[in-house]
Amino acid sequence: MGAAQRPRAASSESSTPTSNDPRPPVLPYYDGMPVPPGYRVVNHPATGIIAGGLVGLGASYGAGIIVGATQGFKNAAGWLGAPLVGPWLAVAERKYEQCKTTTVEQARACVQHAVGEVQFITFVAVDGVFQLATGFLTLAGLLSSRDELIREDLLPKVSLIPPTPGRREWALSVQGRF
Repeated sequence: MGAAQRPRAASSESSTPTSNDPRPPVLPYYDGMPVPPGYRVVNHPATGIIAGGLVGLGASYGAGIIVGATQGFKNAAGWLGAPLVGPWLAVAERKYEQCKTTTVEQARACVQHAVGEVQFITFVAVDGVFQLATGFLTLAGLLSSRDELIREDLLPKVSLIPPTPGRREWALSVQGRF
């Protein structure tokens, strides 16, 4: 059943739980299951997975931006500004020079440049794997959720009270147990 089609328990004064209510505050819910009096079906997203994925994605994307900036966003390092696919495009579009040396100093400079390129490619590839992994983790969290039965007396209640005639004050009321 969709969220709009879920049955809601009828609550009456006698069935509304109190803070001394021995019933559990949270119960699992499965589609088609009757909702006990005093409970409401609440859908909870997988916030832990989403938060972990976003933190990891932000950290790896930020690291890629920093490395791209140190390169002056030149020689395809500008692709690091594109999340998830940027690292792969930065490696694929990069221009690699062949060294033509006639002296030992030129050969050393060529080797040093080649080592720098290997370091760049290694970092960008690892960063790309990390971005993809945390991107999929975020997507999995966004697509995952679970339904639970929550006691209605434990759910926060928010009400907005408009001003009464002749007064200009609004009121906001929030009630709940934490």
